[in-house]
Amino acid sequence: MSDQADMSTKVVPWTKTQPRKDELIIGKKVSPNKHRYYNTRTYLLYELNDTAAMILELCDGKRSFAQITTETAKKFRVSPADISNDLERLMDELTKAKLLVNFDDE
Repeated sequence: MSDQADMSTKVVPWTKTQPRKDELIIGKKVSPNKHRYYNTRTYLLYELNDTAAMILELCDGKRSFAQITTETAKKFRVSPADISNDLERLMDELTKAKLLVNFDDE
């Protein structure tokens, strides 16, 4: 993730929201296990691996954090409890990078 992002964005209590990828984000897979996302609001480019990109795409504003956690856990054949903290940290980073929309920003 880029160090240029404004890191002042508030951390979201993920268990109480349905995360949503910013609609002005443009993403593309550029090679195996590498995705680039361009934020047209901030003009910053981010590189994500397959896992982070998959999770970002699951953030459609319709799925809850619990649903995203469950879907991700099934894909990797682990318990949702085993990955919940990692997902929270990733979503915090994606929010700080302004790839996820904070519910307070709407």
